[in-house]
Amino acid sequence: RVRVIVDENDSSEMVLSPPLNRLLALANIVAHALEDGRTLTPRDIFYYQKGGHNEFPSMESCSSTIRLLGRLVRVPRHCLNIYSPSRGLVVGNVLVLTTPHCNTQVP
Repeated sequence: RVRVIVDENDSSEMVLSPPLNRLLALANIVAHALEDGRTLTPRDIFYYQKGGHNEFPSMESCSSTIRLLGRLVRVPRHCLNIYSPSRGLVVGNVLVLTTPHCNTQVP
């Protein structure tokens, strides 16, 4: 349950839908990371647990919530300090060619 205070005199509780819970949890995680100057990866966010509870049941739900937050605040993901790690700049076999005037030997 998430307690939503609409009026100081009203102490009723509302149960928010899972997507809204995820969005609020993500906004909280991102806000703290921005305050601390930390960067996050989608995987960091997926595995982040508060009180032993993970808001994101799957990596896809985490990624879609990140995209939704970016659209709502109208900024690209990197402005939220969320970056995907590089998986490599080169794929496949690599052949290094040297020119005749190059003295460097490639093992």
